[in-house]
Amino acid sequence: MEKFNRFATLWIGRVQDTLSTPQGNRRDLLFFFLLLILGAVGVLITEPMLKTSTLALGRHTSSLFIPFVLSSLYYGYCNLANRRTWFNKGLTLFLFAALMAPLTPNFNRIVTHLDGDDSSETTDVAEYMVRNKTLYGVHLPKEKRQIPFEDLKASEQLPVFKLQYGLRYVLAGFMAAYGGQYRWIHASWLLLYLVTFVLVMDGIALRNSYPFVFWSSLIGVLSAPYACKILLMTMNEPFAVLAMAWFAIFFSHKKRGLAAIALALVPFFRQNMAIFSALTFLFVVRPRAIKEILLFVAMFLFPAWHNLYYSGKFAFFTNGSLEGVSQSKFLSVAGLHGVDAFIHNTLHYFGFCSLLSNLGSYVIAWLFVPLSTLVLLWILLSPKKDMWIKFLLIAGAAVGPSILFGSDTYPRFEYVNFICIFLAYSALFFQFQNREPKASSD
Repeated sequence: MEKFNRFATLWIGRVQDTLSTPQGNRRDLLFFFLLLILGAVGVLITEPMLKTSTLALGRHTSSLFIPFVLSSLYYGYCNLANRRTWFNKGLTLFLFAALMAPLTPNFNRIVTHLDGDDSSETTDVAEYMVRNKTLYGVHLPKEKRQIPFEDLKASEQLPVFKLQYGLRYVLAGFMAAYGGQYRWIHASWLLLYLVTFVLVMDGIALRNSYPFVFWSSLIGVLSAPYACKILLMTMNEPFAVLAMAWFAIFFSHKKRGLAAIALALVPFFRQNMAIFSALTFLFVVRPRAIKEILLFVAMFLFPAWHNLYYSGKFAFFTNGSLEGVSQSKFLSVAGLHGVDAFIHNTLHYFGFCSLLSNLGSYVIAWLFVPLSTLVLLWILLSPKKDMWIKFLLIAGAAVGPSILFGSDTYPRFEYVNFICIFLAYSALFFQFQNREPKASSD
């Protein structure tokens, strides 16, 4: 790792010297027009496929990757070159809009999902909430979804949350705004993710050393294809990343109350990140005011408030209680099943997964997963002593639950864990440098 550190430092320094030149502005424009031309050709070739299916994700959605990935690549380059100007931010958004524009005639069709997928269930719940104008977000059997909510509430005790719930509320809000689950929603999510990427890169560059800025930009760009894929799949993970990114943005701009709310939203989308969120709040935010604690706790306990209000049961976990975690489950994890899961899920962090059935999925994972593992090891082996234990606990709280239980839809757990860990490190490094923001009103 020491050799890797020396090599990486030398290489990163050369990259910085090469990109940060007096001719930089001209290079930026040349790179912009190159991406614009390549993107336009790619969109024109792949756009006809988008008309062939309404499924949320498939080969027919290849054209949707192009505007998002190339725009992320452009701003990642600008970030590496230390030219995070408003002009380059504008070019980033213009590149996205220009490449997305030819696709918009296809956005007025309702998006569909495969039966049995998590995204299909999320859509069912969101439609029910919009149709009944309720915040009750539990997935109901098909026959009960036909019953008006008020009638259902009066006839029986409502069940509590069973699965991850956060995205249902986001999707319901967008469906209410657009009048249905049109492709416009996916385009809006991609734009939101891109804007967040731009802002969080600025925040990281403001508070961290260039080597970490370099790795953050590189991983952000290389993970962009997977971020696009999982956004189109309508999954919770990218929204957990967005919540963590906005925490980093607010924290770097001295908005502690908003930072506390954003951090509490991370387990709102991925409840296995609850310990990670709580430790980050304690170690990084280090609340100084009652307001910050109240804001964090109130948002953190949303599922408990929801279940108490609708079902009369104060239950935080998505299975309603710890009853679903049976003795046999613990014995299974502690025994051979647990050892097997540990080995396989550990290999996932190095880019190996026996569950992937096609080369494309491997390529998207290999773009960022092995590199992210190297960067995480680099951070763990070379941090300041005073922050080492804190960072180790925070990283362990993110990775630990998924090592035994997180094997589905690789590499979604690795993606959300790595990005959230690096964002937490950025804020922790800022705090360690004795530049922690003072409290300010939101």
